[in-house]
Amino acid sequence: MKKTQIIIVFFVIMSGTVHSQTSDSGSFRIGFHLRELAGDFGLGLNLDLPTPQNWPTIRLAGTWQWQEIPEGTSFDKASYLTLRAGVASKSFQIQERIRAYGEGGLLGVLPSDELSENSFELGGYGLFGFEFFVEQYGLSSLFLEVGASSAGNGLETRPGVPSFGTGFWVGAGFRVAL
Repeated sequence: MKKTQIIIVFFVIMSGTVHSQTSDSGSFRIGFHLRELAGDFGLGLNLDLPTPQNWPTIRLAGTWQWQEIPEGTSFDKASYLTLRAGVASKSFQIQERIRAYGEGGLLGVLPSDELSENSFELGGYGLFGFEFFVEQYGLSSLFLEVGASSAGNGLETRPGVPSFGTGFWVGAGFRVAL
């Protein structure tokens, strides 16, 4: 129940940010991504909020991660959710259709009961990415990202559970302008 409340509060706060933007702020972009975080596979959604022309992008994302837990000679699977709210630069064009960007912000980890007794841990993240715009679809793009996070460092894991929610990550996905 507490996890659900945290997720609802997170999205309510972020939706308030949308209404405070100016009317000339561009468009929303929504996307899907695959991510590997310290050996854990993840699937997620991301949302770019509209901002004025020369301002950084406000980006929200949530990723459901799966971790393999050693159990004798086999592995059991457990999952956890990562939520991130960050700021991404949008000023470094490499070519007309390719952009490099940096992004950083807050990352929260909501572990399942199989992984930890803690219900939430907040940390930070940073990444570097490339975005490849698809000419026929305006601001729609494919992207590749490399980064790291520190959100899981304070979590007390259950016996036999390796650390999670922290470490190096690699991701790829797409964003579509609405």
